[in-house]
Amino acid sequence: MKPFQFTLEPLRVLRGQKERAAQRRYVQALAACNLAERQLEDAATELMAGWKVLGEELCRGVDSNRLNSLHTWCKVLEIRRNERQAQADKVRQTAEQLFQEMTLASRDREALDKFRDKSRHAYERQAQREEQNMFDELAVQMSALPGPLQMTGATL
Repeated sequence: MKPFQFTLEPLRVLRGQKERAAQRRYVQALAACNLAERQLEDAATELMAGWKVLGEELCRGVDSNRLNSLHTWCKVLEIRRNERQAQADKVRQTAEQLFQEMTLASRDREALDKFRDKSRHAYERQAQREEQNMFDELAVQMSALPGPLQMTGATL
């Protein structure tokens, strides 16, 4: 019997490549999430520091020009933090989509792997049946041949 050959092997290879590409994209998205989170934390820290400076200046007594400039600077920092928050949310959403794609790619590959395994087991069972049939046939043929222990024409 010829060796097992899975006819869908090229598709299986392609699905494996698709899965690995999805994994790489997801890893990149996670790295982008981490970067966006750090940038958001930095912006939030900057904003808190800006508000702290504004509060300290108010406690000491400050002229209106300085108060206006500090307040404007805090608004700029707040806008920056909000932009970074929006960016982090967007990157997180992209990572979630890529996770879904990676999961689907894994399922597709695993389904094909299971089908390959079932096909291989069926092939092996068929090979065993054919081998057993061959042995059975050989045994029948061997039993028809006279052997050294058989008595030929002699009666007791």
